[in-house]
Amino acid sequence: MDWVAETFPRGGVLFSLMSQYVPCGRAADYPEIDRPLRRAEARKAREYMADLGLEGFTQEDSAASTGYIPNFDLSGVVVP
Repeated sequence: MDWVAETFPRGGVLFSLMSQYVPCGRAADYPEIDRPLRRAEARKAREYMADLGLEGFTQEDSAASTGYIPNFDLSGVVVP
């Protein structure tokens, strides 16, 4: 966020702050990423984004759900 705020004019870039991280796959091998984002961490990031004057989108905490993770098994993919 600092880089975007320092590099582009205010309002020149719409920033997208996502909160949807859900650990899966080999995340269990790395304790530092083997947990969802805490609500306080997401709130702090939104506040920091606002303090920097970045405009854009912030995602609701409810988006961090396994219900949004696709199967990644190629089902439904049509190959011409």
